[in-house]
Amino acid sequence: MKTKFHYFGFLFLLLGVLSSCKDGLYPRQPNIQNEGRAIAVAVKPNQDAIMVVASETGGLFQTENAGDKWEHVGETFNFRYRDLLFYPPNPEIIVAAARQDTRVISGGGIYRSTDDGETWSKATMNTPSSNCLNNMSANCLSFDESNNRLWAGTNCGLFYSDDQGVTWEYLSGATGLGSRSVRAIATPSENKMVVLTGNSIRVSTNGGSSWTLKINGLPGNRRAAQHNQIAVSPLDDDHIYFAFNYSKKNSNDKWERFNALYYTQDFGDNWSIVENKKGWNRPPFVVLTNSSLNTGRNKIDLYYSNGGSKFKRREVNHGSIHGFGAWETLTIDHADIAELAISNDGKTPILLLSDGGLHTTNDNGSSWTMNSPGYNALQITEITGQNTEDDGLPDLYFGTQDNHNWASTNYGIKWPNKKCCEGFYLNVPRESLTASNTTHTGVACFGCNNYKSGPGLVSVSSWNNPPRSNGSPALVDPQRYVQIQYNIDSSAWRLARTTNTGANWTSSATVNNKPKSFPLVVGNSSNPIVFLATEQPGTVMGNPKIGIERISGTFGSTFVESQITGFGNVGIFPTMFAWYEVFAVDPDNPSFIIVPDIANDVVVKSDDGGATWTQDNNLTDLVTNFGEFKFHWDKFSQISSFGFDPDCSGHIMVGTQQAGIFETFDNGDTWKKVSGSEKVPYVGSFFFSSLKEVLISSYGRGLWVYRYKCPSKTIIINPNKPILELDKPKLWLWEDIIPLDQMVPPQECEDCAFIIINEGEIVDLNIDPESLQVEEILIDNGSAKQIDLEGKEKEIKIKVNNKGQDKKINCKIEQIAELLSDNHIVKGLYLKNGKFNGLFYMIKISIRQIYLKENP
Repeated sequence: MKTKFHYFGFLFLLLGVLSSCKDGLYPRQPNIQNEGRAIAVAVKPNQDAIMVVASETGGLFQTENAGDKWEHVGETFNFRYRDLLFYPPNPEIIVAAARQDTRVISGGGIYRSTDDGETWSKATMNTPSSNCLNNMSANCLSFDESNNRLWAGTNCGLFYSDDQGVTWEYLSGATGLGSRSVRAIATPSENKMVVLTGNSIRVSTNGGSSWTLKINGLPGNRRAAQHNQIAVSPLDDDHIYFAFNYSKKNSNDKWERFNALYYTQDFGDNWSIVENKKGWNRPPFVVLTNSSLNTGRNKIDLYYSNGGSKFKRREVNHGSIHGFGAWETLTIDHADIAELAISNDGKTPILLLSDGGLHTTNDNGSSWTMNSPGYNALQITEITGQNTEDDGLPDLYFGTQDNHNWASTNYGIKWPNKKCCEGFYLNVPRESLTASNTTHTGVACFGCNNYKSGPGLVSVSSWNNPPRSNGSPALVDPQRYVQIQYNIDSSAWRLARTTNTGANWTSSATVNNKPKSFPLVVGNSSNPIVFLATEQPGTVMGNPKIGIERISGTFGSTFVESQITGFGNVGIFPTMFAWYEVFAVDPDNPSFIIVPDIANDVVVKSDDGGATWTQDNNLTDLVTNFGEFKFHWDKFSQISSFGFDPDCSGHIMVGTQQAGIFETFDNGDTWKKVSGSEKVPYVGSFFFSSLKEVLISSYGRGLWVYRYKCPSKTIIINPNKPILELDKPKLWLWEDIIPLDQMVPPQECEDCAFIIINEGEIVDLNIDPESLQVEEILIDNGSAKQIDLEGKEKEIKIKVNNKGQDKKINCKIEQIAELLSDNHIVKGLYLKNGKFNGLFYMIKISIRQIYLKENP
């Protein structure tokens, strides 16, 4: 597996001034400690340094150096995995259990790598029915050492493989189990098996031929779903532990929720309490190891998390009556713990997984710290920003699931400020304004309350909601907002308006149907038009009918409300807290509406405010990949977001949950897929910056940037006019070559600098071979600029000489002279203390014959 490097904050500055850089899609992962939810891990047998981790919605990641660096693997298949397993007889083989995805024939099931995670393919599963195949979701894995057999629990029963995971057979004739969904599985010894089916424990003593329900002593109303909620003692396979949530009514007939851990010493015949406390969060889990704290016999360590902020362990002394030691509370720096990895010695904890990312320990598990460079699995709900004039670097804001709202006042170089914990419905004016006239608003959870702040999340305070508020503020222009509220008798809904950033509110338009979406404000700000998705009478395909209402005059003395008709139903893009109703209106032309109609499985658009509609069959085919992906399922839409480019007329971008990203430059007459965008799932939003690039949020794969050119010319084939095509920029560091978009920034380097050539290239360098001091830079054209790690331009103290087109190279260092040869375009230098440390270059990879014709 090739080593990759973490993306860094000031990369855009280098790419921006490298004038020959190619347009395209690149990761722009923010330089923050939090990296996103992880839910499963596998450690390679006999090699603790090699691990594979499954994120919740971002796919698989692998490390070869005990977590110092992580790399995304298997990126074009499925993004939602639940369990992982190295195949012990041949540890080069890895199997992964994937959830059902959005394909017509489910991409859920078992994925397999035979080269230590470098490449992956989908295994064959011989399902008992087409329904099982089309809706396949694999939940858990286990290896039965006694029979050299792999087991997988799925949503339609148990499957097994006797050929190293190549093919999987359905366990038919399993009395007492059948096709029940299996969420966790353990195979502790020959013919003995334990499974978690929904919320119940079932056991088998004959290799799965028959199963017995074992719930005596367990409370009712249990909830269980994860692969690690059952564990069998390594010292006695009759001893089973079960972690779960449940609910019961109290003496006041009110439902209360509990986290619980129970155990049995007789293979499930009788269950007893280990832990039982009020609370309910993520699913709890349990892990058992050979005792790492006491080397005596018949002792194990019991690790238990309540799925929230509590993670602890205790020593258990096996015997006719278990002896439980005192609980030790383990220190964690992010709540919502999900999984624990144990080393190959069977006792040492080495990696902890949480909503925040991956955590390591230096004290045998007593305390844990987030440390996961390259593990880029942030579930970002939205990205937005504000252009600035002082330094030309837009301010950025993004919200996440359980990893805070974040702000950067230098376009992602640093993210110093955050607001806990979940975040969405973010607002900030796009145009450059003074700090006193700039307000950022959004939602932050716990509590999911509206807040406001100055630029960069400075001076955060509560937002002053209108009376009877039922929503979040939507920005019209600085100081003016609209927000949903209940009518005074709570019988209907209204739009409230403010002209002084929420200090005072006035009730405005009546909304006849229940609002479902965040208000979409478009048109001239002096007379804005508000569009809302609303729940309307009737149902569509068994779900509430969701339509669109248009409201104008909200800041005038009269208002006009109208119902947009002519299509079937609006679909939803769900994140954990915010569910987004998916439709779009051109901000500069409120008559242009585009709707993914999930009732008819087609994109429709209108140029006249909904009076007439046309089907966009081209976009429909693209977002379904011509029938591979579902256009909708239940109430949910494959299309997840739209973005209208304010600086490039006719440029619209469309995000999907799994099919990729698509764009048009002619207002939807033609569409194309953004190359490589299938690696970006669950696209939530687009922010078009003044730097002629768009920031893209992914609910599972973090932040991305797409560079493009607004077309003003038509490309025509012409054999008489060649131009060069170049590969991705790289940084050469003596023995290492790093793609520029994967470079790790220096942690501390006060005298580091980058010299970049605009409109030209470096053709020669005068460098002292002993000290590596750079004495002179020779270029063929253009000019040079020097920038520091903060992105600030500095004075160049090295002589820069325009050598013209002379390509004779006199550099005394042979390795550098080779890179200055004709097949490289050298665009810059990386210096430390004025000494040569590396150079930026691109390779000429092809020649295309084209000429450019001005558009009429």
